[in-house]
Amino acid sequence: KGVDIKVICATHGPVWRKNPSRILDLYDRWSRQETEEGVVLVYGSMYGNTQKMMEAVASGLVEGGVERVRVHNISTTHISFIIRDIWRYKGLVMGSCTYNAELFPPMKQLVSAIENRMMKNHKIGVFGSYTWSGGALKELQQFASRSKCDQVGPVIESKSCPTQEDLDKCVELGLNMAAAIRS
Repeated sequence: KGVDIKVICATHGPVWRKNPSRILDLYDRWSRQETEEGVVLVYGSMYGNTQKMMEAVASGLVEGGVERVRVHNISTTHISFIIRDIWRYKGLVMGSCTYNAELFPPMKQLVSAIENRMMKNHKIGVFGSYTWSGGALKELQQFASRSKCDQVGPVIESKSCPTQEDLDKCVELGLNMAAAIRS
């Protein structure tokens, strides 16, 4: 503060000659992990069951009045785009299928990337599905606890195809997240 900066020459990246104050303002916001109202919904689904749950959560978010909902399929979206959105928005809902009694590998990579960046100032909700044995939801719950972010429930786990009761709980999670990001 108090220094007249005309050009920003980053060690790795572009040289900013126009409007350097905008870049400094963005950096200041990002360094404090300020977030905007909105929710990132990330899911991993092998057979479509977790995707059905995600759709129910998304409908709860929309019903709850959330205007900015970013949905990412962890299998098809590059992790950098997901991290960008997580850093931007206050709410994060993660849903994963179980793979080999563990978290779905692409979701495990995302969890590691988020932990390395020490995310804070977020609300987080989790859900999961399994067929033979569980495991994914437990790992997501452990991640949510380690993150020290405010957790939003309910936590939902579905065996194979989600029941109507499971889907109703997913809608409830979306509604609760909508309320949480406004508080």
